[in-house]
Amino acid sequence: WNLELGKERKRERVSGEKERRRKRGKERRMKLKTLTHVFDYEWEDVASASWRKYPTACRPDILSVDTVSRRFDPETGKLWTVRLITTSISLPGWMKAFFSNPVAYSVEECEVDPVQRTMLLRTRNITAADVTEVEESCFYTPHADDEGRTTLQQNVRITAHVFGLAGRVEALFLEKFEVNAIKGREVMVDAVKRVQAEMDDFVALYRLRMQQDAPFFMGAE
Repeated sequence: WNLELGKERKRERVSGEKERRRKRGKERRMKLKTLTHVFDYEWEDVASASWRKYPTACRPDILSVDTVSRRFDPETGKLWTVRLITTSISLPGWMKAFFSNPVAYSVEECEVDPVQRTMLLRTRNITAADVTEVEESCFYTPHADDEGRTTLQQNVRITAHVFGLAGRVEALFLEKFEVNAIKGREVMVDAVKRVQAEMDDFVALYRLRMQQDAPFFMGAE
């Protein structure tokens, strides 16, 4: 009886150790990153320009951004949007066995609150999610000390499900995230400048039309 009890306790210890190793391995197979950036533009300018970021020569890998659904609450002014992002992917040879399709799809969910002046975007991949999950969020708010600037807090969580290569896969996707984050800021600045230029042209054209029509209205009086 004592021998059987000893064997049972040994099995419990081995099982417990395996479970602890599994949990530690699961914790290791995840990478988190937070980036913060400040734009020298007001929140309204950044929020408006975010819809005009793509297409852009800076990110030729983003093939299309298509609106799937949109909902607006007239009482609160909040806007919820879901978009499908189609991207071409370029991976090293050792990764191509896991990603046979050169085109990847992601879902972006966006919530804009013009009263609180916040914009939250959450993006997750749906292509090869069983291999690697990439969940990203971007939160835009007015700068705490300068209303003329906008703060972006960008977070990403990368979880690979590739036995033996999880750390390598996560490191690769984290590197891509950091590179694309820098490009994304450049794209946002270009979009803000483009929207502002279009608005300036519109105002100039409106004033010109008003000047041209002024004699007609003055004569009518």
